Amino acid sequence: MSNEESKSKDNDLGMHQLRIKDDFQWKFRMDIFESTVFKCEFRWDPKNTSFAVFDSDLAYHGCGRKITKTNICYWSVKEDGFYFANVKNPPQEKLTKKKDWNSSFHKK
Repeated sequence: MSNEESKSKDNDLGMHQLRIKDDFQWKFRMDIFESTVFKCEFRWDPKNTSFAVFDSDLAYHGCGRKITKTNICYWSVKEDGFYFANVKNPPQEKLTKKKDWNSSFHKK
């Protein structure tokens, strides 16, 4: 089981205990200055880390910035790190490893 807590400057989404295959999602609009940042803290004993799961850079270069369409920023938390895709429930081959538990982001 892992724990996840996410928040932005304006929204605290609370703490969630997630089991393998569990899903946690939310929808929001970026602020007028397109400076919205959601940071999450993840704990999967004994590992823990926190990082921005959404910011303007990810919006433009990862999720796709489409004003009239919902953009998807999909994160998968695994024992060896954090994987990203811009589609919901992607097949494993569409996931790109972005971060280890205790290191900086991968360059890809």
